[in-house]
This record gives sequence, C-alpha cells and structure tokens, in this order.
Amino acid sequence: MLYLLHHSPASLVSLQDLLKSKDVLVLLQEGVYEGILQSPLPFLEKGVLCYALEVDVHARGLREQIHPQVLLISYEELVDLTLQHHPILSWFS
Repeated sequence: MLYLLHHSPASLVSLQDLLKSKDVLVLLQEGVYEGILQSPLPFLEKGVLCYALEVDVHARGLREQIHPQVLLISYEELVDLTLQHHPILSWFS
C-alpha cells in the first residue's frame, strides 16, 4: 500500500498503526518534517520504505537534516510510485 503524508506531526502518530512491512510512505508538503534526523522514525523498523518529495524538502531547507533512510524523489518518481502501488491513501489530518 502507498501512503501519502501531507501534514506533520500528529498525522504520523495516527498513521503509524496502519503501516506494515513493505508499505511505502511518501512525505510531502509539511509531512517532510517527519523525515528529519531528530524525529523518531519507528516505521522504518517495521520495514516501511520511506520517500520524501525533494522539492518540498528543499523548499523548507531540510536537505541536510533528512534521515539517510528517507530517499528523496522527484515528481516523476512519485508518479511512478502511484502507478506501481495500489491502493493509495492520502493522509491530510
């Protein structure tokens, strides 16, 4: 399953119970704050693959603070992920 996280931080607390091994999580917009090194990232221990939209990371000046296991992706790569994974859940709250 592909999850798109648009907000942070309370959103991820609710979402973490749903995430399972081999799920894919994409951090976008304000959600990219969940990928910084200082944040606890327990979903990575579950085997969740985590990406962050590169333009959103750069727009917030977080490039050097992103956890090394959070992979930066372009819009094109985001589209590829949406084509590869079903179902898709967008998380806004």
